Amino acid sequence: MICYDKLWLMMKQIKPIIESNDFSDYESNVTDPEILKVLSDYRIKRENAEKEMGSPKL
Repeated sequence: MICYDKLWLMMKQIKPIIESNDFSDYESNVTDPEILKVLSDYRIKRENAEKEMGSPKL
C-alpha cells in the first residue's frame, strides 16, 4: 500500500507531465516504476491508436 506522503510526491512529478501533454521523454526523466505505470496509462502510442481505430479507409 502506498502511503499518503509517497502518493503526494508522485503526484508532484506526474501532474506537470500530464498537464503539458508532452510524453515525449518522460521515460528518461522518471525512474520510479509506479510513476511510469501511471504515466503509461495516459500515453497512447501511434501504433496502439492505429490498431484501435483500424486502418484508414481510402
